[in-house]
Amino acid sequence: LNLLKRMDVLINLQAFDQTKKSGFPKKARKFHFLDPFIYHTIFYWLKREGYLNSIENFQNSSLIEGLVASNCHRFGKTFYFKGQGEIDIIWLKENLIQALEVKWSNQIKSNDLKMLKQFKNSTILGKSLNEGYIDHIKSIPVYKFLYSMK
Repeated sequence: LNLLKRMDVLINLQAFDQTKKSGFPKKARKFHFLDPFIYHTIFYWLKREGYLNSIENFQNSSLIEGLVASNCHRFGKTFYFKGQGEIDIIWLKENLIQALEVKWSNQIKSNDLKMLKQFKNSTILGKSLNEGYIDHIKSIPVYKFLYSMK
């Protein structure tokens, strides 16, 4: 994994420590591919070799989460948050903490958003083309978020 990180193939997200505003070095990490092409290539190779027989279809939600994480990683520090639930991405940019939950489905349950309410600056990034609020949490399309990044 270290070789793939050094080659800029993978990014790793440490669990976020709210007190220190940094990662927990010894806790479990999440990994995402920086490039969707590499994700596709490895996924289909593993499937062809029989390592992913139980997975029927390509996981779009994982790919989209990886796209968002890798783009955030280019402009700041990225983590994930694990408590009683999980937040996909904690983005630390210029001392501003933004909690991002990627929901690539047609239906979002309010129960899935409990953890986001712990952060002042939370956003749901979704498949829907509509903007709005879900349980008082801002919701925008993934493409709009990615387009607006600077």
